[in-house]
Amino acid sequence: MNILIVGNGFDLSHYLPTKYDHFMIAMDAIENGDIAKGEMGFDDLFIKDYWHKNNETEEEWQNSFFQHTKAMYKTEEIKISVDEVEKLQNQLKENVWYQYFSEHVREVKTWIDFELKIEEALNILSGLFANIYQVYESKGKFDYDISLETLIEDQIYKISKRRFDILT
Repeated sequence: MNILIVGNGFDLSHYLPTKYDHFMIAMDAIENGDIAKGEMGFDDLFIKDYWHKNNETEEEWQNSFFQHTKAMYKTEEIKISVDEVEKLQNQLKENVWYQYFSEHVREVKTWIDFELKIEEALNILSGLFANIYQVYESKGKFDYDISLETLIEDQIYKISKRRFDILT
């Protein structure tokens, strides 16, 4: 009997670019891609991670992970049409989670960091919704604009600038 156990790291040990960093690098490449250059390929998506500059000699060298990826898979067949790039660029502009994480990309290195950032945003929203619900329960309605500081009758409802910036 043959048993195959697939666990955490299986994808990376087979040189598949599935890390959070890989995703953000590829999305950044698409977001900032020049559609005048035509379709995008594997190298266009991962150029920031694939090539590194040696600060001492100014020589460029290839990341061995991506050398293995390119050797094992038909990466030259990966093509994203100009229409798809434009569509993805528009979707990335409108995607609040992507925009949130692109602002915090340096802080997020692992899935745990990623989950903590999601938790932080959801906790802020949860607190804001709790305040809105309290007003709704006491007034029977909530028709106020939300800002850094919202005055509702004689009470001020606040959300800190740092937290507001996280959400916007």
